[in-house]
Amino acid sequence: MLLERLMLHIAPTATENTNTSADFTPVQSLTGVAQQLTPNLALDPQQEAKSVLEAMSQLSSSPAPYPIQNPVSPAANSLGLHWPVQFRPVSENGGFVSGLIGNGRIEADLLERGKLAGLNPDELNRLQQILDSSPDFKADAALLKEVLTSWPDNADRAVRTFMDLDQMRKAHPDRITPDVVSSLVEGVAKSKSPGDEAEWEGVLGEASADRAAQALIAMPQGDYDAIKGMLSQAGKGGDPVYDDPLTERALILKAVAARAGEYEHPTVNDSQLRSETLEIETFANQIRGMDRDELIFRTTTAATGDTLEQRYSNSCAPTMAQIARAEADPIYAWKLHDENVDSQDLGGFIGNQQAQMMMDVGGNPVTPQQLALLDQMSKQGGIVGATAKAMEDALGKNGSYPEPLANQFVSDVTGRHYNYNSVDNSVSARTAAVDQIAKLASQGVDVPITVNWEEKDALHPFGSLVDNGIGHALVITDVRGQGADQVFVVADPGGRTYEVSRNDLIAGTNFNGANGRLSGFLS
Repeated sequence: MLLERLMLHIAPTATENTNTSADFTPVQSLTGVAQQLTPNLALDPQQEAKSVLEAMSQLSSSPAPYPIQNPVSPAANSLGLHWPVQFRPVSENGGFVSGLIGNGRIEADLLERGKLAGLNPDELNRLQQILDSSPDFKADAALLKEVLTSWPDNADRAVRTFMDLDQMRKAHPDRITPDVVSSLVEGVAKSKSPGDEAEWEGVLGEASADRAAQALIAMPQGDYDAIKGMLSQAGKGGDPVYDDPLTERALILKAVAARAGEYEHPTVNDSQLRSETLEIETFANQIRGMDRDELIFRTTTAATGDTLEQRYSNSCAPTMAQIARAEADPIYAWKLHDENVDSQDLGGFIGNQQAQMMMDVGGNPVTPQQLALLDQMSKQGGIVGATAKAMEDALGKNGSYPEPLANQFVSDVTGRHYNYNSVDNSVSARTAAVDQIAKLASQGVDVPITVNWEEKDALHPFGSLVDNGIGHALVITDVRGQGADQVFVVADPGGRTYEVSRNDLIAGTNFNGANGRLSGFLS
């Protein structure tokens, strides 16, 4: 039935009480409309339409449970009843009511799926309000349904990213367009390697998606147009069976995020493309149409079976910094893969950079060959042997502090100033630290950590483990599960990526089969 015909039959008089439906109660969202009307589908079309309009008038006049910066102005009809513009759909047969109820059911389904994905009540309330004020409900609903059904492993993170982008897209619709929103949300949602639990995280994290959006808003128009052109060309010329335009776009935006700090600073001549944009353009051309497996392989250094390895005996901290930077900037990761990342070769870009980073913060790189020679000399006995043993022990403990390395080498691509948090040797201290690490990792923030190795005291073999004075720096790149079932993904500069359970991190006696104790982390 046409809306005009419905209005002729249901127009209220000045004295008429419009709440004629016996079971009508005010609702706060379109979901409530659908839930209220679903049991009353036997109503005649006139009464049903009237109930819809009454419910929507309650929706538009009620204060929003979650504040909306730019609420959609309500649209009025001749009856004086209001409903948000985006919820005036028309079904295939031209019916207003069936389309409205359909949207309500879609929203209710999305909220239910969001709940199952792990969104808490506050987040569900926020998502509901965003949908109720959506400039394009149909497109938003389609995007959310895709991430909630196609990529359940990261669905909660993707939906949070969608919500984080809402205010930016409303304030800057010319920059944070629907295509940009989709690329960012899908980049968080789609796992890098669905078949490997240690690589379930998306190409983008929530934090990098937010930085990419901020950079797109801040950059000059010419640079923005160039980036948009790169995104539109993703996947062109490749094999449609093996390439992946979605992953290409996510990597381009991840490279933008890594340069967000630079885009915040104006240049002398904004009419010329910035060097950062030209660098991203070269990268976009390199990866266009590439096989997805190769694309993922070359843009991470923390993959299972292909983890960046320290070149020196005491360069775990510089390697940690290289891993953290590579995970934030795919262009840097691409450069590292010009060499074998899982190698102990001292020469080349990787080894030279590790040595230089150590010297920049006052350390001295020690090669495995040097330690092996000292170990051999220590077995000779006498003064020479004792001296060699002392030197071996001292050099083995001569590492670099993670905090200055992270701030000098990682901060610019993540936008974070790093602070080292020492963790006392107690279950309560490690529990608090693990909670903080889990929160950061779930947001896509890679967390450098330090572990102290412990061993039996030779003089008290049946006593407690003691710190042997040797520490190790690593990077936590992801977390999965909830509560006691949490599992952390660890990229180890020893050349491995593996998982450590929450219980083992807290107990402090089992770190990938060794007696490693969490001693600190960077936040």
